[in-house]
Amino acid sequence: MLDVLWRVSSRRCNGVQRDVDTFLQLTPTAKIDVHIADDTAFSVQRLDSPRPHAHLFVNAGAIEVAVGQTTFRFTVGINDEGRCVLKDDEDKEYEQWQVRKLALEKLFFPKS
Repeated sequence: MLDVLWRVSSRRCNGVQRDVDTFLQLTPTAKIDVHIADDTAFSVQRLDSPRPHAHLFVNAGAIEVAVGQTTFRFTVGINDEGRCVLKDDEDKEYEQWQVRKLALEKLFFPKS
């Protein structure tokens, strides 16, 4: 199970890095750092202003996304179409891009 979580987390990290790179191309004055702590955790921080961090990590058989004071928890599952998806505690299905959106949206587009 941890092997599957690591692979999903690794893909998510790659997706987050691509999202950050694209955002920085579109917003060259922004300063954002992606810090990979180890095989199970990474964080994204907006350096150019006091914004919340996003921390993404594998913990107790789940993938957790912490943004500011809010933490989302996802487990890996297979939906009725046979695709690998992430599920929250209420069994709602998420694609990987939707989890990245939860982690990055407030960093990229803060409310003024």
